[in-house]
Amino acid sequence: PNELSLLQQAMKLLESSRCQSIDYYPLHHMVNYALGIMYMQMGLHTIAMPYIDEALRYCEGINDRQILFKTKLTRANLRMYKREYETSLAGYMDLYDAYGDQAGTEQWAILNNYISIIHLQRERFEESEKYIRVAVEIREKIGDELRTNYSHFTLCKLLYTTGRIEEGDKYFDIVQKVIDKYPYIFDRQIKNDIYYEL
Repeated sequence: PNELSLLQQAMKLLESSRCQSIDYYPLHHMVNYALGIMYMQMGLHTIAMPYIDEALRYCEGINDRQILFKTKLTRANLRMYKREYETSLAGYMDLYDAYGDQAGTEQWAILNNYISIIHLQRERFEESEKYIRVAVEIREKIGDELRTNYSHFTLCKLLYTTGRIEEGDKYFDIVQKVIDKYPYIFDRQIKNDIYYEL
């Protein structure tokens, strides 16, 4: 893709000795992070990881908690996509311990949702439910329908997995309504993936 080529060119420019001072750290972070995300979206998780690790290295020099959170979260996500579940969970729990002051925010909901997914994957259902209920509660209060739908989907999957069909159906109906409302976001392939997972 053209975007990938442009990012690779930017990376070469940043290799110049003139771009090594701390003033350039935000650019180094941004380009490495963007390359990591792009490779991750292409399913090339092993290639993506060094870019996210490098972004994290520059991030620690920027001294911005929100950027640090986002970068560490992405690294933990990559571990999850590579099926390194316990390593991924350790990354999420480090963020959980360090960012307790974010409780009630969208960031906190995202983190709780991912922690729940790992516990669900490892069949630790009580732990999974504890975290996904927090994510659902936060997102319902915030009111972002699409983000809330993602947490409803995770809860629905947990409920079906643990045999609570009636409550699962309730959340499935909510998920289905949002899917029907935004057909340009949920195309046939995405819908098939959702139904397959449930």
